[in-house]
Amino acid sequence: MAPNFFLISGYTYANNPPVPMCVNDPVIWYLYDMGFDTHVFHMHGENTVDAVTGATSATVVLNPGQMTFVLMTASNPGWWQLLCHFTTHLRAQDSNQTALSHIYSTPFISGTCFWNTPFGPYFLLTPLINLRFSSPYDSSGF
Repeated sequence: MAPNFFLISGYTYANNPPVPMCVNDPVIWYLYDMGFDTHVFHMHGENTVDAVTGATSATVVLNPGQMTFVLMTASNPGWWQLLCHFTTHLRAQDSNQTALSHIYSTPFISGTCFWNTPFGPYFLLTPLINLRFSSPYDSSGF
């Protein structure tokens, strides 16, 4: 049986560069599941807010072909992991996970990043495929 590969910003999962953001940056995450499996998007260290209902959640369920977006404020400094919480997806990614497999971080002091203000109220992330994320500056990372 051929292996499954999960992509984030065009990189095979856990081989992608981190997505840095500043403390207190408001962020929009565009989530799109182009696969055949349901995914449970979960970020360690932060909760998301549903942009339509305003509900706060630690996870977002995405069905095949579904696209949504959620809001987040990067308020918890550190390196954090983003993953799908379905057991079969975690098991499939075991060989890729390392101590440095985190894909977003908030290592900066509030107000020190040049991207804190130029895009208005939210730091926009471009929509990409299958739980893939990108910065507006460079889709290959920083």
